[in-house]
Amino acid sequence: MTGQNERSRRPSRADVAAAARIKATTAVDDMVAESAGRTTTQLRSTALTWPGTNTVQPEPVACLESARELERAAHELAERYICLARETGRSWHEIGEALDLHWAAAANKESIAAEAYDYALRYQPGTGRRTFTWTCPACQQQVTDNGPWPDPPEQEDGHAADCARRTAQLDAWQRRPPGPA
Repeated sequence: MTGQNERSRRPSRADVAAAARIKATTAVDDMVAESAGRTTTQLRSTALTWPGTNTVQPEPVACLESARELERAAHELAERYICLARETGRSWHEIGEALDLHWAAAANKESIAAEAYDYALRYQPGTGRRTFTWTCPACQQQVTDNGPWPDPPEQEDGHAADCARRTAQLDAWQRRPPGPA
């Protein structure tokens, strides 16, 4: 019975983080091995660097480059899952909880929902207004998500006029109990 309890319990965030570190280390090691330790950056000769000899194998810069590319790939994957979460009706707050953005929200004096939206846009190019888009499964329209800040009528643009999901979302918002003034 103990084995079944072990399999059915939810993993802690620490368990997931430890597993991720192991997988990430393995992935970086594999990427460096595939490139035979060569770097994409031209480096100075190790004879010119202090202490003059690189006794660390593999080359740390090759590991750093691989780790950075792995970070970018992981963020792209997270963006896809954020899209899926928004498509299935998850709130920016729920996404922020899943991303464990509590410390970032506290440090930046922002809501966890605002931090989640910022995380989703983090690697988007451009200096102007950046947007997050996803496809509504109810109306099959491309939705431009403006984030968690405005009231629900202004949060999402692009739904079809008769979108059942959007109608239900707005009805629930209008029926909400009044908050403190």
